[in-house]
Amino acid sequence: MRRFWSPSDQNPKYNFLENNPLTTKFALNFTNGKISKIEDLGSETANWELWQSKRDSLVNYIKRYHPELDGFINDMSMKGAQNYLSAIARYQNQNRSN
Repeated sequence: MRRFWSPSDQNPKYNFLENNPLTTKFALNFTNGKISKIEDLGSETANWELWQSKRDSLVNYIKRYHPELDGFINDMSMKGAQNYLSAIARYQNQNRSN
């Protein structure tokens, strides 16, 4: 048996990347009543080019002006998530003051 599932997630990161909410489609395959395979069918709502452009602008800004936060993009810890939010806030604040 095969079922489809489309979870949607909203958060400040996706909002900054102009892809809020992010909805992804999965196919769940069941064997004997248990999930036997999960297929990621992608996100039809995502604009990956815009996502990459926004992400790269943020990373480059942080590298130049706030090197203490550099590396946040690959840090999957709680501290990395906090640094990501801090990076977004600093980036947005500098854009507001210009």
